[in-house]
Amino acid sequence: MNILEFKYTNLSQDYELLFELMQTQRVICLVDNNECTDICATRAVQDNGYFSIGARGIEYIGAFEFKDKSAKEDFIDQCKKSNIRFIEPK
Repeated sequence: MNILEFKYTNLSQDYELLFELMQTQRVICLVDNNECTDICATRAVQDNGYFSIGARGIEYIGAFEFKDKSAKEDFIDQCKKSNIRFIEPK
């Protein structure tokens, strides 16, 4: 077993759920970055429709609404590309 891997049974990749949850709360996430895993959190700025995941000034996901793509679609696409996992709140 790689001691650098996170082993949680409650990690999710349900990005629709993550997008819903982040409307009302910050959610703890894991992101793969250059051969390591970083712990980060969601952030939603409702007044300008900006949705992000980041930590310590590093932004891993930054989603906006585009002419041909909603902010939600952009967010989900970026989550898939970055292999985002999150801890589902109880």
